[in-house]
Amino acid sequence: MNGTIAEFDSDLLEKKSNEIGRYNTFFSLEKYFKIFGTNVSFNFIGSDIELWRKEFTADIAKIEVWNEEIVLVATHGNYITTILALKAETGEVIWEKPNMSLGLQIQGDFVYSFTTFAFSCINVITGNIEYSYNLMEKFTENNFDEVTNMTISGEYVYFSGIHDTVISMWELATGNLVWHYRLYPKENVGRDTDKMFIAAGEAPKVVGNRLYQLDGSKTLHIFERE
Repeated sequence: MNGTIAEFDSDLLEKKSNEIGRYNTFFSLEKYFKIFGTNVSFNFIGSDIELWRKEFTADIAKIEVWNEEIVLVATHGNYITTILALKAETGEVIWEKPNMSLGLQIQGDFVYSFTTFAFSCINVITGNIEYSYNLMEKFTENNFDEVTNMTISGEYVYFSGIHDTVISMWELATGNLVWHYRLYPKENVGRDTDKMFIAAGEAPKVVGNRLYQLDGSKTLHIFERE
């Protein structure tokens, strides 16, 4: 390895993105994971060749790929949420964790997940839970409603709600609250007002020392950390 940086071909990436479709997930410029309802398959881009296919008992909500070795699949259905780790090249199940996948993000060798009740750090390779803490207790203590959106950056995890427009920052390993801000009072938020709740999927974005949050009325809120 000589330390040179490969050129980023944006036109090629856009072409490949159009080929696989917006709801599917890249594995490489040659292969991708195709998602349809409760099914996921591993395919060659631009070909009908299917390397493997797997069907689950619930709809697939999200897929993340770790180190081109493991694919993490989050399923959700009938109020049951599950994370499964599969060998990327074969589809073989390595481990499975129920009640984990409302949020899902990889950082390093760990996948972080949250439900209404718990936030967990899971070893991607072994499936062992490194640590977990009760979110409901922490939200209740601080008078927050349930959250839906999550972002991890460095040593912190950021949450934002839907009906309660609270953005909050917590220590990743301890669950200690560092900072929070409510965009609008609860009584002023709703579809029949000019203040919209935060849409599901609009997770906070962290770039440098700034935090960005888009609300349901498409107003962008920007916070700067001192």
